[in-house]
Amino acid sequence: MAIDLQKLTLRRLLDTQSNELYSKLLNHYFTGVNSVLFDKIKSFYKANTRLPSANEILSLRKDAGLQEYIENQIYAEDNISEEIQNEFLVAQLQDYYI
Repeated sequence: MAIDLQKLTLRRLLDTQSNELYSKLLNHYFTGVNSVLFDKIKSFYKANTRLPSANEILSLRKDAGLQEYIENQIYAEDNISEEIQNEFLVAQLQDYYI
């Protein structure tokens, strides 16, 4: 089974609320619905000067499809990997983008 690094990165970002990780990520590292979710995180950060938790993103309830995606795709058990370091995730997303 392949690991989806975009989903894993978004989950890590929501779980840890790491400003360091966030500062290394760019919109164009994400595609499709992952890009929409990253934009929501970015908008929340701009409005609140902090990163949202998963509960805060889910509580926005503006987009039922995105909420379902977060619950079923981002928070799937496949997107947990403590062994993968943030630097590796960012490097792989950069490589994929290039």
